[in-house]
Amino acid sequence: MKVVKSKQVKKYIDSQDSPTQKRLNAALNRLPDGDVVPVVGLKDTFRVRVGDFRAIFVKEQDIIRGTVMDARGQIYRKGAQT
Repeated sequence: MKVVKSKQVKKYIDSQDSPTQKRLNAALNRLPDGDVVPVVGLKDTFRVRVGDFRAIFVKEQDIIRGTVMDARGQIYRKGAQT
């Protein structure tokens, strides 16, 4: 499956230090594998956990679209706004 990152996800990853950037990119490129859980109440929407970070993504046929990424405590507020 092809992984497409939103502008917000790319910007968030770029704001991190180099080792964290590598870890986050590796986790997104492995999707749909990893610590993936469906988001309750949203169809075809999932979250992946990477340490203290969370990314919310949507599965669309052959594409996985990363919509938002942030720290664990903030992600669900941002994800609800998208």
